[in-house]
Amino acid sequence: MEESQNTAVDLSDMIVGFIGGGNMAQSIIKGLLRENVFRPEQFIISAPSDRNLKKCRDLGLGVTRSNTEVADSSSFFFLACKPYHMVDVMAEIESLVGRGRLVIPISVGTPVEMFEKGLPNAHVIRVMPSLPNEVAAGIAAYTSSSKATPDDKAIVEAIFKPLGVCEEVKESMLDITAQLGGAACAWHAMIIEALADGAVKMGLPRDLANKLAPQSMLGAAKLIVETGIHPAQVKDNVTSPGGTTIRGVHIMEQRGVRGAMMDAVEGAVLYAREIAKQ
Repeated sequence: MEESQNTAVDLSDMIVGFIGGGNMAQSIIKGLLRENVFRPEQFIISAPSDRNLKKCRDLGLGVTRSNTEVADSSSFFFLACKPYHMVDVMAEIESLVGRGRLVIPISVGTPVEMFEKGLPNAHVIRVMPSLPNEVAAGIAAYTSSSKATPDDKAIVEAIFKPLGVCEEVKESMLDITAQLGGAACAWHAMIIEALADGAVKMGLPRDLANKLAPQSMLGAAKLIVETGIHPAQVKDNVTSPGGTTIRGVHIMEQRGVRGAMMDAVEGAVLYAREIAKQ
């Protein structure tokens, strides 16, 4: 895997296209605006949904219903449509994608080889982002086609490093990182909701429970990230002999929480691989 260059990239005059304006596209765009990576007028977005077009227009972005307009007018563009639309979209825009054009697909189950065939002139870098990119706390893993250059990689990293963690990985690892960054966001939210519900059950007001539960998970994650401590050591540091924490740990082990999370990762990865075969 070739290392990307560390040279600074000037994004100030680039036009960023998005073919597809759904939740993931919007989260990336909001993060980039929040971190002042791009200005609103540097974006052009196409989407079939009036609702998504309005949301993008409300952010001050250029919007259109024409995928070809995005492909024709942008410096580089994201393919952010659903996986089952990718083949049709590529056929629609292929003639507008000149040699050396950077194209960034962000859909699950769509291998780089598929885009190399559909857009033979493109330099493809496939990225698996996550919704927390919106608040600069996301994960973006990427893998490159054989034609992608260090400059292409530098653009991708200049986009995603301000939005959280950005890592280049082998494509065989991309569906796994996608679940840790993408699907796991939903699983974490379920755990937060359950923690809050448990606190409400025991008498805590709902608004306070909803405030403290996510902060609890954020605090544990930040402690692990910033100190490098192993998660198991955090657990051991909190549990006192005969205390409340170890009783809760015992119940979670009895309920199979750890195994359920492992099964969720495995199931999501295997389904992503099934999508890629279809």
